[in-house]
Formats: sequence, C-alpha cells, structure tokens
Amino acid sequence: MRTRIEELRNRHIAGVTIPRNLTERPITTEEILDCLLLTAALDREHAVQIKQAMEAIAFCMPETADLCKRALAELRRLPEVPRKDPAPLTDNLDLDDRLPEMEAAWTALCDIGDENPAQAQYLYDGAHFMEEYWTPLTP
Repeated sequence: MRTRIEELRNRHIAGVTIPRNLTERPITTEEILDCLLLTAALDREHAVQIKQAMEAIAFCMPETADLCKRALAELRRLPEVPRKDPAPLTDNLDLDDRLPEMEAAWTALCDIGDENPAQAQYLYDGAHFMEEYWTPLTP
C-alpha cells in the first residue's frame, strides 16, 4: 500500500512539467478518488468522512461504482503508520504544488453535491476536509 500512496504523492494530476488546463480538461472521477485517497493517507483523522464522500460518489454516479469500490478497498488497507510517523509520506511533498488538482477535486465534489442533494452533505464534508488539509492557515 505504501507504494500506491507514494505513487499518488509523486504523480501530479494537473501536471508539473506540462501544465494541464483543468478548465479545458476537467478532473475525472478517477482523479477525484485519487485526490481523496492521498488526502486520507496524509490526514488519517478524517478518513471516515473521506470514505463517506467516496461512497456518495458511487451512489450519485453508478457508472463509477467499480472505481469507487477499488478506491474504498485501498482506503481500508491504508496503514496506520502515517499517523505515528508521517514523514516518509510527506517528505518532498510541496502542498502548494498540489493545490490546483486538489482545488479541482474539491470543487468537483461540491458540484456533484449540488446535483445530488440527498448525498450533498457527505460530498461537502469530503471537500471541506480536503480543502482544510491542502490549504493550511497562513498568517
């Protein structure tokens, strides 16, 4: 599992060398799930809310159920190690570099929530905890 999290940590969805215009090529559901999974790996305190957001995506978008099931299975297998020693996962991770893709993911979650009022709270909560993790308060 650590390998998969390292892969997500090192792979930028929006692109670093070749920037991707997320307006022209919007973030995909698989990428949203990857953003949620990486957030859960780094922020273990809110893994339950992230799990609920993944489940809500599957409910709102049945065509993505298989992707969501895989992401949920990965989420369940996340080790507890990061909580004790997060350094191996967060070393060389520049939060600012990840903001465009994470912002696109939480915006997409809110958009899905707007279209699905019955599941909206789960999606908004997932977006909130992603935003809270990736944009720490600055003085």
